[in-house]
Amino acid sequence: MRMAVLAGFLIGWLASLPGVPFAVAQGNSLVAVVRVPTESDRDLFARIQGQTSDLDVALLTDHGPLEAGFRAQVLSAQRLAGSRAARVVAWFQRDESGGIVVYVAEPGASRVLVRELRASREAFSSSATAEAAALVVRSALRALAAGGEIGITVPAPPAAEETAGEKPRSAAAELRKAAPIAWQSMVGWQVALDGHSALGQNGLVARLGVARGHLEGSLSATAAFPSSLDDGRTQVNLSRHNVAFGLAYRPWAFGNLRVSIGASVGAAGYSRSTLALEPSVRAAPSRTTVSLLVGPEARIAWAFHPRGASVGIEATLAVDVVVGAPQLGYQVGDEFVTRYRLWPVTPRAGLGLVVRTD
Repeated sequence: MRMAVLAGFLIGWLASLPGVPFAVAQGNSLVAVVRVPTESDRDLFARIQGQTSDLDVALLTDHGPLEAGFRAQVLSAQRLAGSRAARVVAWFQRDESGGIVVYVAEPGASRVLVRELRASREAFSSSATAEAAALVVRSALRALAAGGEIGITVPAPPAAEETAGEKPRSAAAELRKAAPIAWQSMVGWQVALDGHSALGQNGLVARLGVARGHLEGSLSATAAFPSSLDDGRTQVNLSRHNVAFGLAYRPWAFGNLRVSIGASVGAAGYSRSTLALEPSVRAAPSRTTVSLLVGPEARIAWAFHPRGASVGIEATLAVDVVVGAPQLGYQVGDEFVTRYRLWPVTPRAGLGLVVRTD
């Protein structure tokens, strides 16, 4: 009994010492250092322990004071990772309103995740904000343990930090400067519903985009195969081709999974050719009608390899608002009789192979 009490006392005493691991790394366990210079940080660390208890993660602590300036903090994270054989270093900063900025760095990959959590005025707001910060750390560790990536690439700062008198740069300024440019291309298949084609407008779609941080601009083009509209008197072959510019924002990425939301604006070209099936009907010459299109879209992509040149599968769901969607019909004397009124709001879906170079 005395030995058990003594053992419990020793374990608790060792756990309270700076830098002593609260979990022992087993095999390929991910080792993370959490910087806890203040009592509030130590309370937050306890929450992180609870949030990561089911993960194969070994947590270490560092009680040293936090440096002024994001570059100095990143450099310190590199040193801590090297001296403690850790893959991840996390630290926190608080503002006057009670908000928390969470930093999770992977020095070996030169990547840093930054999340700003704002405090609300509701009761127990500080506790809720701290719990949210712990969840951010858990999500980052879980993504890395699964082979994913976090944050964006931040070039390693030089050993000599900001000179005396130079104001330390904020994390936001450093991340804007460090955000890399990534190229993205996609080739796939797309279906757009026009309200009359039995299987919709099917065709090939291609997109070329450039991204920086969470934003992406792109140019896309679609070439559809003709669909047949037959009413017994005529056979109309109709195909819709698109060219559009898009802007998307990626609000969420977890491991190999990326979700983007955005909007596009461009032109839709409806190509029509007609074959008369009755002698009393004369087919009108082939024609292409161009209409303006604009609308929202959402994309979800799964990368086979999350770093470098990644290849993956991407699914797209969108709605196009077509301004001036054409109507097809018969000219009887001076009167136009509508036979097909194409939808002005057209849902579309696509699936393709995407290649992204970070």
